[in-house]
Amino acid sequence: MWRGTDASGESLLVDDLTANGYTDAPVTNGTTHYYQVRAVDTEARTGGFSNEVSATPNPPVDVTPPTMPVPSPMDPLRTTRLSERTTHPA
Repeated sequence: MWRGTDASGESLLVDDLTANGYTDAPVTNGTTHYYQVRAVDTEARTGGFSNEVSATPNPPVDVTPPTMPVPSPMDPLRTTRLSERTTHPA
């Protein structure tokens, strides 16, 4: 398997790949990586290169919910004043 960051500019990545799949790591998030493979038979004869494919990994999505500070009664940024909440007898 060959990999590169330029189209048609791959270099050898894995020399003896016998599985039907491969997880490539480490790679750079946001960078397009190009891949090609070629077969080698038991007599060491090589076939032609496969069509080139590409993938651009993305960083994991942050699923942490946002937080919002809860103001304390002594917080000077509060908009409600204690005097506004006081009821007066009629």
